[in-house]
Amino acid sequence: KKYIMSNAFYSVPVAINEPVKSYAPGSIERETLLNEYSRMYNGHVDVPMYIGDKQVFTDNKKKLSPPHDHAHTIGTSNYGTEKEVRQAIDAAMEARKKWANMSWEHRASIFLKAADLLAGATNGASSTLIPTFSAGVTKKYLSSSFLRIEEKSLTSSNLPIGLPR
Repeated sequence: KKYIMSNAFYSVPVAINEPVKSYAPGSIERETLLNEYSRMYNGHVDVPMYIGDKQVFTDNKKKLSPPHDHAHTIGTSNYGTEKEVRQAIDAAMEARKKWANMSWEHRASIFLKAADLLAGATNGASSTLIPTFSAGVTKKYLSSSFLRIEEKSLTSSNLPIGLPR
């Protein structure tokens, strides 16, 4: 394989932290977060497997529960069989070929775009709540883009920032 060196100057964007929101009582961000939490807590989602560019749903589903209320179901996730595993391996090997033949600049732009999408998604609350519902060992506090994890078990009496049931 021949390697060709780029003859160009590239400028990497300066890293800028997102604003940290206070989630103070009565604040818009707190109300938005609590409304989204309530919507998600009282809703139901069927999370598919992604194999290549396809969403895959199966009859074998597992219950999804918030870490602070294992008796409550917020949705289901789909589990595959050997067939789906083989399809996923084939899709990954095909994606690997495409990725390996892509220029590093293009690969870098994909990661930068993903970072922008994740940062933009924190304007609402759903992107910060999904990891909270799917993780499940320690208490989670929500910030603008990251979850600050405190080693403290979560009970209904110490829900973060007064989250409703």
